[in-house]
Amino acid sequence: MDGAGPAPLRALALVVPGLTTAVEERWGTGLVLAGYVAAVLVAAVTGGIAGAAVGDTAGVAALLGGQAGFWLTLVLAVQLSGLERTSSLRRFRDELAWRDVPVGLFVGVLTQLVLLPVLYWPLSWLVDVDELSKPAEELLDGESGIALALVGIGVVVIAPVVEELFFRGLLLETLRRRWSTMVAVAGSSVFFGATHFQPLQFAGLTLAGLVFALAVVRTGRLGAAIAVHVGFNATTFVLLAL
Repeated sequence: MDGAGPAPLRALALVVPGLTTAVEERWGTGLVLAGYVAAVLVAAVTGGIAGAAVGDTAGVAALLGGQAGFWLTLVLAVQLSGLERTSSLRRFRDELAWRDVPVGLFVGVLTQLVLLPVLYWPLSWLVDVDELSKPAEELLDGESGIALALVGIGVVVIAPVVEELFFRGLLLETLRRRWSTMVAVAGSSVFFGATHFQPLQFAGLTLAGLVFALAVVRTGRLGAAIAVHVGFNATTFVLLAL
């Protein structure tokens, strides 16, 4: 962790100085896993409440309610980490550069339209490519107006920011502090792909996570990964919704 670490660890340093290093190393990785598990549990509760309120536990209301709880919990985990890169708004401004936006958007679109088809082409005899987009198609089927706009805002704007703060901010940096950059990039990408709980899409999401992680490593800024993520998600949403 940056500096002396979060407040609980600084307090521990005053009492048992010899234990602080070991505690900080374990605490960082543990918080990432605990934060994600907590986000999934909170999403199940908030999604269920939102779905029950409108009488549709599998519709857009349930999705938005679940995502709201999920994103808020991930942001809370980032804040609790005490990692200056992501938990300090003043420091986070240094992670943003306007020059990353056009390049990032282009790379995101390229990843969706070129890299993913290339990835799945050798697997086409094993995987029905048409099935890859079916979950999203079924969710958006028949939706329009405000509901579709809210889903679009969540997918194209909120998700890229929150997920990059957590997966490439907190997770990638935590792994880099314990292992090499290569291991951190690979590990965070596989974890990102697995956490979507979609077996058919796992390879594609892992590849996307790899591109997002490399954007951070290459530029040294989370803003670059956010721009790539926005381009990637926006392409998906436009293709499916319009």
